[in-house]
Amino acid sequence: MSAPGFYFLYAILYTLALLPFWFLYLLSDCLYVLLYYVFRYRRTIVTDNIANAFPSKSKKERIKIEKAFYVHFADMMIESLKMIHLSPEKLSKRIPVLNPEILDQYRVSGRSIAAVGAHYGNWEWTLGIVQHLNYKTIGVYKPLNNKRFDAFINKMRSKFGTELVSMRDIIRVILKYKIEKTPTFNVFIADQSPVWEETQYWTQFLNQTTAVYLGPEKIAKQFNMVVLYGKIEKTGRGRYSVELIPIAENPSEMGEFEITRRFFQELENQIISKPEYWLWSHRRWKLTRKREKEEKNGIFRFNENNVRK
Repeated sequence: MSAPGFYFLYAILYTLALLPFWFLYLLSDCLYVLLYYVFRYRRTIVTDNIANAFPSKSKKERIKIEKAFYVHFADMMIESLKMIHLSPEKLSKRIPVLNPEILDQYRVSGRSIAAVGAHYGNWEWTLGIVQHLNYKTIGVYKPLNNKRFDAFINKMRSKFGTELVSMRDIIRVILKYKIEKTPTFNVFIADQSPVWEETQYWTQFLNQTTAVYLGPEKIAKQFNMVVLYGKIEKTGRGRYSVELIPIAENPSEMGEFEITRRFFQELENQIISKPEYWLWSHRRWKLTRKREKEEKNGIFRFNENNVRK
């Protein structure tokens, strides 16, 4: 996008974000209709993902989940837009941490945290939990290809108190704070699909063999970080909560891939309970299809334990 085009779009978004929540949710209702019925945004992907994840559900039940997802997706888009003008204090009131006291013992002993989350609820709004933590907070992210939008998004996110670090730089930054004896709360969105060439492990997730990202487990073991699952619940329109659920207190004592398996089990349980709040429009199983195609043609890159040969 050219510079004039970017700044024109930014002016529109900046102005829309000034509108009150009640009006933005009216726009969200209209956006849902456009996304679902008019533009049919990624409808085939969403339909296929839900069907594969819940083969025992009837078509009527799956369509209900599908529509509820698009309603939530539209809400999440306008909520993320509103972050342009939301203050850290106002956002933190809309997404409290239910059990922040769980961090006290780790902070006193100087332990850093690997907080694993997912594309569930409104993961962008989890930036608001910084006000509840009393920890140096780091958000691990993947830079956008568009440098103007990447700078815009990072500026918006950073104002809430989280230091944003790209995945390629996270080890260096963690080492820096370790040397300074500053415990950190490191947030990973851990349900992402890895790069095919770097895929090392697969697990069963939502009724499918799924390639998983091992970064959080490896980093937690390398730096002996306590691993917590950040369980997001949607409690109302524009209202969420986060519960910190222990996954591994001493990661070095756990078997290979056990931390990753526990995370995906927690996430799967939550999705089964309320499936409409997960990001079904993501091409989550594209590597699964690639693996199935290769193995159909006699190419087997993984052993019986789903580990790369």
